Amino acid sequence: MVNCDFNVVPERDMDVLFAEAFATDSAFLTFFLDNARDAKTHKVSRLSFPEYKVDQVELSKKDRDGESDITVTITNGTTRIGLLIEDKIDAPAQQEQHDRYIIRGGKQFDTFEVFIVCPKKYLESNQEAQKYPHYVSYESISEYFASKDDSISWFRHQQIEQAIRQARKAAEVVINETAHAFFEKYHDYVNEHYPELDLRTSRNFNGYWPRFATRFGKSYIYHKMNETANCVDYTFPNSKKYYQEAKHISDWLNKHGFHNVQTAETGESIALRIEVPPISYQKSFEDQISDLNKCFDAVKLFSDLAAIMRSGELLIGK
Repeated sequence: MVNCDFNVVPERDMDVLFAEAFATDSAFLTFFLDNARDAKTHKVSRLSFPEYKVDQVELSKKDRDGESDITVTITNGTTRIGLLIEDKIDAPAQQEQHDRYIIRGGKQFDTFEVFIVCPKKYLESNQEAQKYPHYVSYESISEYFASKDDSISWFRHQQIEQAIRQARKAAEVVINETAHAFFEKYHDYVNEHYPELDLRTSRNFNGYWPRFATRFGKSYIYHKMNETANCVDYTFPNSKKYYQEAKHISDWLNKHGFHNVQTAETGESIALRIEVPPISYQKSFEDQISDLNKCFDAVKLFSDLAAIMRSGELLIGK
């Protein structure tokens, strides 16, 4: 079996994993219902729909009352039942979100059930999550896939395990309310104005060093903004010995109109660096839009560079 490193696991990736499992694994529906528990008391929900099969799977189904992460329609040929599923790794559960699921379910189906799927650590630390009628843990789903001997189940098992570890780390983060409120605006602004950038730092973090994924290997981009650093770093992990090669890239970029690109050592890694205007969480987000755009332009430059290098890899068959 192939070992996989997912780096950061976005909730959307987990939505797709669960949707695919419902659509392609005929035994997953029975397992899911058998393992559902009351989110507050942890008592077994005892859901059973004999002879029912999955008929339709929908992601991000929206109406005026909000959005369901995963909507699974099951049928016995004559009756349809809806399973509305909220998926969480580390993002905050919104107040009354579970109530809106119930409202949507009542409008969409005559019979329905509402679930939250998340790591145990998330449920333990989140009172809103405990208000959902049913709960299925990431841990139980991980065990389900680990019990199988096919390669796609092993792939899914690894992804879920890394999402569980991500949730544990998130639970240990101390939230600074001012920094958190600023980063929520930062996160939303990137999604709206720079959708091509792959921002991986979860919206519920402080976001002192927002992290962006790239298309080139395990390289990634940090927007560093604190008292000691105001720069965008395109980082190549464990690459310290290739400093001169990175220097060639920065020199080339500077000669071709991309000014102020430097090469920097960051621990055992090498980064291509652009100094950017300082950004302060203590100041209004709106008042810093102009400077923030300069920062995002630097991120985009490195993101485009990563895409070019990935294209080069494909051309030579790597």
